[in-house]
Amino acid sequence: FEHDGSVKPVGSAQALGGVMLSGYEPAGMVPLGGARTAYLFRGKNDWRVVLWDNHLRDPKAELSSFDPNWTPGEVRNLLKELGETKRYYNQMSLFTLRLPKGATVLDVMTNPMSMPEQNGEVTVALTASPVYMTFPGLDEEAVRDVFRQSKVVNIGFDDIEIMPLVGRDPKTGQSALVLNVINNTHGEVSANLAISKLKGARLQADKQAGAAPGYANEFMFFPFAKDGLKSGEITGSYNIEIKGRKPITGEFLKRIVTARRMAKAPKIDGDLSDWDLKKRGSVEMDTSYMGEKACAKEDISAQAWFGWDAENFYAAVKVLDDKYFPAWDAPSGFWNQDSVEFFFDFDVLGDAMDADMSFDDLQVLTVAGTKDNPDQPAVGPAESFPGMRIGSARFKGGYIIEYSFPIKTMPTVKAESGTVLGLDFGIDDADAPRKGDGKPYRKLQMQWSTRDWGIWKTPSKYGMVVFAD
Repeated sequence: FEHDGSVKPVGSAQALGGVMLSGYEPAGMVPLGGARTAYLFRGKNDWRVVLWDNHLRDPKAELSSFDPNWTPGEVRNLLKELGETKRYYNQMSLFTLRLPKGATVLDVMTNPMSMPEQNGEVTVALTASPVYMTFPGLDEEAVRDVFRQSKVVNIGFDDIEIMPLVGRDPKTGQSALVLNVINNTHGEVSANLAISKLKGARLQADKQAGAAPGYANEFMFFPFAKDGLKSGEITGSYNIEIKGRKPITGEFLKRIVTARRMAKAPKIDGDLSDWDLKKRGSVEMDTSYMGEKACAKEDISAQAWFGWDAENFYAAVKVLDDKYFPAWDAPSGFWNQDSVEFFFDFDVLGDAMDADMSFDDLQVLTVAGTKDNPDQPAVGPAESFPGMRIGSARFKGGYIIEYSFPIKTMPTVKAESGTVLGLDFGIDDADAPRKGDGKPYRKLQMQWSTRDWGIWKTPSKYGMVVFAD
């Protein structure tokens, strides 16, 4: 709602979406390639379909002057004028189909869209905003055929895309380097993939052959060799050969940390003497934000270790802070206090294309103490992990926070070697009270896995934790 009580446009759009689908039953979907899907809803005498393009994009950089009635040529001409950076963020699809008699196309506000026909076909521009279609008098198979016979032109991104990540092969249970092959075309693509210039890991094999059906995402797995994965960075290049096309090449960087099995559960008290740190890989936060990048290392830094057993996933974070400022209170406004943040993704393969958090992505914020209890930890939304435990210890020039997350509260996660979690974490630094109210105010944040701001909401950019023996 606006300040005057009126409904914002997004509120109106959501309400209209409810009206459009009220009384209709979900009836499955038709994949349209990449992150595009047509969702079907069955009514008594007609069908309604909702579709949009949820391809990764920066929502702040979308086309400001987008007109749903643009022709393909007009869209291409506009994108040429934007430059490479903006062009990447302004991706969309031009969806061409033959509409049956009586069918209608409505925009996000359910207004009829004016679309001139060419050779009996219309072209709909798909962006992040939903488009509705109505089909009276057709059976389900006829509705599906409308979309099966459609054509898609991708604007701002390729019709064959590769997204590298680290995941677990569901067939073998092995952790692996994964290439997500995204086929945005109708026909099946047969591909030969090769990994080269790989640093930070060893693979069982560096070549793989596979196929991606039309309008589908396929995962091609390159299992890691035994003991071929350690904490740190994995960098490398890929090359995909497709019959009748030029090879597609690219480089990638993924950040990894191995969580070693704990022979004995540690006490969650901030004392790391029971962690056997020499045998465990650690990671350091090295990317700073909030403006004071040059002096970040001298001002604040952190090192983290991870472990697991049959019951819990463990984390320990050691923070060096030259000006420790106890949190004003808990749990409000953690990010503006001296604090540690964790971001979990429990569906790495499913979230490969996600630009935002979903039900399987969780955030936990913690502080090392409050103004009344500077040596005691305080935890944020612990309801996400019932049974979670936390302990801390203070030392001159910093503090340690230790965590125990019950694995039974983690969706899809199994307590076994080879399990892969998406993870990012950061530390917030507030050196002094804010003028006026005396409360803390975050001066900078240090992060681990990503080079971009916004770790809290983008699981596809998280680093990875791999369970190992």
